[in-house]
Amino acid sequence: MRGADASRRLITAVVYSALLAVASSLASDKAYAHGGVSIEKDLCVLQLGSFRMHFTGYQPARSGAQEFCEDIPYTGRAIIVLDAVDDALRDMPLEIRLLRDPHRLGNKTQYSDLGTATEIAQATVAQLPPRRYPTGSLNLEYDFAVGGRYVGLVVAHPEIGSEIVAVFPFAVAATPYRYWIYGGIVVATGILAVVLFSLRATSAQLAAPGRDETGASGA
Repeated sequence: MRGADASRRLITAVVYSALLAVASSLASDKAYAHGGVSIEKDLCVLQLGSFRMHFTGYQPARSGAQEFCEDIPYTGRAIIVLDAVDDALRDMPLEIRLLRDPHRLGNKTQYSDLGTATEIAQATVAQLPPRRYPTGSLNLEYDFAVGGRYVGLVVAHPEIGSEIVAVFPFAVAATPYRYWIYGGIVVATGILAVVLFSLRATSAQLAAPGRDETGASGA
């Protein structure tokens, strides 16, 4: 009986630990970011040279006021909001573009990968031309008819010096690889639990009183 109780406790501990790890990762999904966006104090932050902008995305028709950080869950209308953290950006003309990922590099895409100005223009699906935003807030809306890989490009035009650029690669209507990993963890845990239970059950039967070496019941 004690062996059976220990087996149940072991299986329960294994399953509980795996599910807790998956649940914790899913609960922090809002904090997930990649590419040119990072997380600071539970906010998505785009680094634009030495300046920073808060990044927030919405799909009101599909998920109401729920925010996302870079990746867009569904096709359809999306709103991307960039808010300047540094006041200096309010005095600079700012430009934002959304491009189809030209070389399918995904999260590794850099500005240099976008090609020439002509190639950037050809890949652009939506843009806000350069202008000053005294409030520091830019809103870009676009109806994503097709899922896949895209790249956001933000350009600041200071009065002195070169343009300042930042890119943020993102996916539209794509299942993040981490969900496949979570599913694999759950499946592997279930298989492990079954194997442990079977081994414990077999050991208990072999150790039961009244059984000979062949496993048959004694007379």
